[in-house]
Amino acid sequence: MNPKIAPLAVILFLHDLFLTVWMGGMIVNALSFLPSTRAALGPSPQMKQVMATFKKKQSTWVYISMVGLLITGLLLSRRAPQFTGLFTFSTAYSTALSLKHILVLIVTAVALYRSLVLKSAPTPPQNPAVPTGNKVIAPPHSGQGSGEQSSASPSGKEKLSVQLLYLNAMLAVLILLLSAFVRALASA
Repeated sequence: MNPKIAPLAVILFLHDLFLTVWMGGMIVNALSFLPSTRAALGPSPQMKQVMATFKKKQSTWVYISMVGLLITGLLLSRRAPQFTGLFTFSTAYSTALSLKHILVLIVTAVALYRSLVLKSAPTPPQNPAVPTGNKVIAPPHSGQGSGEQSSASPSGKEKLSVQLLYLNAMLAVLILLLSAFVRALASA
């Protein structure tokens, strides 16, 4: 056996594993986990808690995968003779690889925006107390359970976060397709 095969196989395995954890996690979240959780819990505080806990746990794996993909991707980039440099379009291989990397940068930017900006964006209080002199008067509830309903309905930033998750899941599918083309072109 060629001694270069084992290290290459390990690098390919790690690259695939990191790609699966990150992109697969987004796709599963968008297609199965989020809709199932919504169906089971509805727009409730428990739904928000489950999603926040899942997002926090998944974010750890996503950040590890981002770093792992960067390292293994750099190690793999020069293995094909068709490679002419990052973000070049002179061969079919380099074009597919460049398009894949552009999409990865977009997905990364969207993921970081969802994780860092939307997470930390201030949420307006649902039922603010109104100070009047030395007393604090809470606003009256209009209708049955209006306080619970307003705290359970998704905010604008939550809706945007879900829309960006769906966008990233679609882009992840395109990244996987381009990855298949890159591998096919490398072995052609």
